[in-house]
Amino acid sequence: MAYYAPAGSQAWDQETVAQDVKGLTAHLDAIAETSPIQLAARHAIELMHLKIGNRALDAGCGAGSFFSAVAEAVGPNGEIVGLDHAPAFLEEARSHYATATHSTPLKLIAGDVNGMPFTDGHFDAAHCERMLIHLADPQRALAEMTRVVKPGGWVVAVEPDLTGWRFDLEDVDAAQALISGFTSTIRHPAMGLALNRRMAAIGLVERQVRAVTEVETTVEDEMFVYFDRAANTAIEQGWLSTEKAKDAVATLREQVAAGAYTSYSSLFVVAGRVPVGSELGN
Repeated sequence: MAYYAPAGSQAWDQETVAQDVKGLTAHLDAIAETSPIQLAARHAIELMHLKIGNRALDAGCGAGSFFSAVAEAVGPNGEIVGLDHAPAFLEEARSHYATATHSTPLKLIAGDVNGMPFTDGHFDAAHCERMLIHLADPQRALAEMTRVVKPGGWVVAVEPDLTGWRFDLEDVDAAQALISGFTSTIRHPAMGLALNRRMAAIGLVERQVRAVTEVETTVEDEMFVYFDRAANTAIEQGWLSTEKAKDAVATLREQVAAGAYTSYSSLFVVAGRVPVGSELGN
């Protein structure tokens, strides 16, 4: 659950990033080391179909944790372009990449994913990860990613399905209310599940859908801050009584202590190819 950034979508707005760039970068770095994110990254690289010498876009690149994987795929004659709306993240990304051993040229650009400063077909492939769930207009961002990739190139997105997160609790209604409380701060919590449909609407073809599911049997103590917040939201919205909400969180704590806790959550890795020639409009 931790790699879903439970601070909510507003934590990733430009102004908020500037206020806590070190904390958010530390969070991104820690999440990048988790096995689900690393597996999703391997899927993403494969689905981007990159070749030596290619130019690749990482949209909403954050602190640049995906750059090394791209550098290995495109080699020193290729190029990586990282775009993010928060200049503070780009400084962190620059520092991170400077310590790497890759010689692939890197360009970092502060810009809006809904209006990218690139010509049509500028890239061989484009990628984003856990970005669309937070945007006010994710469909426009996907359309822009498609526009800047050349015909025949690939657009790849890695997004969670937060509404599909499940944890075992005998009171099923209370469990659902807590999940709703958790996802209430995310602008598009079901983005992962919706990616195939959204890419189809833009006209991307040969779409491929993969999923990385993580099963957890424990919860770190600090994560209960988010359970408590979710419970408070459920109470405020009238989804649960105060007693039921507190009982639900207490029960989860007891399950963790007894080694009886189980949850699962999924990341979707979805790719679509930009149509060429006669495929346009089909």
